[in-house]
Amino acid sequence: MSLIGTNVANWNVLSKLDISFLMTINAMAICEDVTSAGLHNDYAIFVTHEGDIYSVGCSSHGCLGLGEIIETAIPTQIKGISTVTNICTSGTYGDVLVCTREGRLFTWGRNVKKTPCLLPSLVEEFNNIPVANVACCRGHYLALTNEGQVYEWRGINAWAVVSKTPSLVALNTLIVGIACGASHSLALSQNGDVYFWGVNWNSDGSRTIVTLPTPVDLYDERIVKIVCGGEHSVVLTENGQVITWGRNGYGQLGSGCTNNSPIPIKLKMFNEKFIDISSNSNVTTAALSEAGAVFMWGRGEADLKFLDPTTTQYKDMHEVFANCSRSSVIWTCKVCGEVSQVVEECPSIIKELLPSFNLEKECDLLLIVDSKSIYVHRNVLKERSQFFCSLFNEFWTSKDKREIKLNAYEYEIYLSYIWFLYTGVLKTTVDNLLDLWDLANSYREVSLKQSCEALLKKNLSIEKLALIYSRSITKKTEECIYWKEKFERIEDEVTNLRLQLEKEKQIYLGKKEEWEKMQPQKQIPHNQQHEILKTVEQENLPLICEQVPLKQKVKKNNKINSKKIVKKKQIFGNNIET
Repeated sequence: MSLIGTNVANWNVLSKLDISFLMTINAMAICEDVTSAGLHNDYAIFVTHEGDIYSVGCSSHGCLGLGEIIETAIPTQIKGISTVTNICTSGTYGDVLVCTREGRLFTWGRNVKKTPCLLPSLVEEFNNIPVANVACCRGHYLALTNEGQVYEWRGINAWAVVSKTPSLVALNTLIVGIACGASHSLALSQNGDVYFWGVNWNSDGSRTIVTLPTPVDLYDERIVKIVCGGEHSVVLTENGQVITWGRNGYGQLGSGCTNNSPIPIKLKMFNEKFIDISSNSNVTTAALSEAGAVFMWGRGEADLKFLDPTTTQYKDMHEVFANCSRSSVIWTCKVCGEVSQVVEECPSIIKELLPSFNLEKECDLLLIVDSKSIYVHRNVLKERSQFFCSLFNEFWTSKDKREIKLNAYEYEIYLSYIWFLYTGVLKTTVDNLLDLWDLANSYREVSLKQSCEALLKKNLSIEKLALIYSRSITKKTEECIYWKEKFERIEDEVTNLRLQLEKEKQIYLGKKEEWEKMQPQKQIPHNQQHEILKTVEQENLPLICEQVPLKQKVKKNNKINSKKIVKKKQIFGNNIET
């Protein structure tokens, strides 16, 4: 059971999208940035489960692929492409590459032309070479073919050593994975070996260019995933360890310093076992542990440097990049929604029906929730859900009835529930997770309930904990004791914290009072008194203190009007005599 955190709503460009659309997403690439010229490049490219491709946001380079440079807050389908399987973008650099199930490669945006290409166009060099995957960073491109070969090329102003036209890379082994930075590349073989070529950064700041793919010594570890930052590399081993090397100006290697390292470094991260890694096209790196903890290092929020892998309060890696990235970040993920958990494998017959889920013409039953529609297959619900099976048997014996109204929970809750029945994948928002757990309890969906509890334990707040505890007591569920102990432990911690804060407050107030008593009253020197009075009288300023006579008596021949002086109010504690 693998836990994959994908809190996409943390991205500004996605925060207002409807969850029903987010649940259709199979892969995506996101960029949020403002260029030095003030041009906005906040956009996202989505691929749905059916292979359709959509874009939303704005791009000064035409990265939306809609035929013109526009801004749109509504996901709009990009015409002319379908059955898309993989997608990547160079972000603010301004180009997008996608490949389809048939192996065709499309591109648009700035790419190799100075004038933006506003609509998807085929990369002609691959007309007879089926492409399985693509990677790009700052105008540097890699393509992996169905035969396990790698091609490399570049766009305008990119790494000059690379050809502008796709060229075959000399790798004498079958490749199953690719990744690239601005000026270096990685390839992962079927045996778990990693090959490197391009620019490698030395500890003294100099660079070495590796012209041919070279095996990397990675402590005899088998590698299962490779990613590249702008100028550094990160790999994940089969045993869940993380290894990094390359440039390190912001601590993006996680080595505890900012020294570059041309030699791979195995990171020490509290004996955690990791299941996922990611990096943007700049200097932020993140990793997700098997326990669900999110680590990050490199550039953090407010440009802070994190030199060591640091545990965060983030719930997933999307949140790291949504908060810490400011350049062309682009993390492409394979399972989207806000929180997601793969629970079980669905029967093949249900997989075949999945593309027609929520399509009116393809389904035989309509669920109506809050005046919204969910189109489903009656037999799927009956087979997968004890609740619906009982409902059909007791109240819906007639197959002519095509509508059911549900009102116990909100639309998003039922949508997540139905999606779980079809796919065995839990997708919902963190805010809706508690209500979905409540539905699972009410409908006796054991698998859904366990999945919700697993995610709740990773996304727990005091408010949610209190609600879970109260609902557990009401429903007399078996996990009541667990939540009761959890709640009481946190309640005790909060009480102790409040007592400590109150104690510190009293100490502070006492010291403040002692300090104020020790401060002498400030007085203005006597030789400045007359000057102040003269200024006040000349400028007709309001007097701020009560009148008191001066120590020196006014002489008879003094031309100062004594009546005016008598009317003066006190100024800084001295007296005026008349």
